Amino acid sequence: MSQFINALNDFIWGPPLIILMLGTGLYFTIGSKFFQIRYFNYIMKQTLGKIFKKQDENNAEGVLSPLEAVSTAIGGSVGFGNIAGVATAIAMGGPGATLWMWITAFLGMILKQVEVTLAVYYR
Repeated sequence: MSQFINALNDFIWGPPLIILMLGTGLYFTIGSKFFQIRYFNYIMKQTLGKIFKKQDENNAEGVLSPLEAVSTAIGGSVGFGNIAGVATAIAMGGPGATLWMWITAFLGMILKQVEVTLAVYYR
């Protein structure tokens, strides 16, 4: 039984998952008319542009500043495994690994946007 589970695990976490993630990201990128490119300036202004600005109207209790929101999101997403994984990929794959990480990140942006949109819609 454990051999079957290991074989299934190796199959699922191999090429089918890569194809599914890249294909879905490409599907949503084209379907949204390249949302992550069209709204890049707006996204940067709303996140990095407002991180260090003091906002008087949002000083109410329970309201996060943009810096706190970005810090929480990054802290929840990036961990030691991601840092070690990137270092290992570059060490083993060289510059080609960096190219594929950029492509995956570009398509992953729209997947995250769709995921958050669905979460807000169905909450």
